[in-house]
Amino acid sequence: MTAMAGIELPANCADTIFDIYSEALSNIARHARASRVTIALSITWREVTLVIRDNGIGLGSFGLGADASRPIRGGIAGMQARARIHKGFCDLASAQSGGTTVTVSLPIQRA
Repeated sequence: MTAMAGIELPANCADTIFDIYSEALSNIARHARASRVTIALSITWREVTLVIRDNGIGLGSFGLGADASRPIRGGIAGMQARARIHKGFCDLASAQSGGTTVTVSLPIQRA
């Protein structure tokens, strides 16, 4: 378990957050053409939430916008699958003006 501010995060949950964080940053570096990335991590007794925002070209440039018919696959699908394993979610959203926000939330299950 990983302890933060008196809250113990199960190791597999911490590993999943790290894996999704790494994949999101890798995707930004390879595709987004972003000049700025902000990252926020919050942990409560019930959940851990990671929010990553960039000011890049957005998902619409890849046919992955809100109204796109293309299925999500590759790294994005892997991030979403990892979150679902922990009964959480990984959502991606792009603004019309560009940029992408990745929001991950995983419940913290106590033994």
